[in-house]
Amino acid sequence: MADPDPNIEALAARMLKRIGWNDAEWVQIEVYAKMAPARKVTQMLKLRHKQVRVLDARLRREHPGLSKRELALLIQEHLDLVRETR
Repeated sequence: MADPDPNIEALAARMLKRIGWNDAEWVQIEVYAKMAPARKVTQMLKLRHKQVRVLDARLRREHPGLSKRELALLIQEHLDLVRETR
C-alpha cells in the first residue's frame, strides 16, 4: 500500500480541527464513524439550536430594547461573522 499523501493528511487534520476535533482523538473519530447518519444529523442540529439559544439570550441581555426583528438581524450578523472566520 502506498504512503498516504501528506497534502490529504493535512487537509483532513484541518477539517477535523474546524469541526472541533483534535485529529489525535481517534477514539472519538471511531465512535463517530460507527454512529448512524441520522443520529449525527440530529446531534448537529440540537447543538446548533442550543448555540443559537445561548447567543439569543446573551444578545437579549446586552440589547434589551431591540424588537424581535432587530434581534433576529443581530443574531444573523453574529452567525455570519462566525462563518467568515472558518
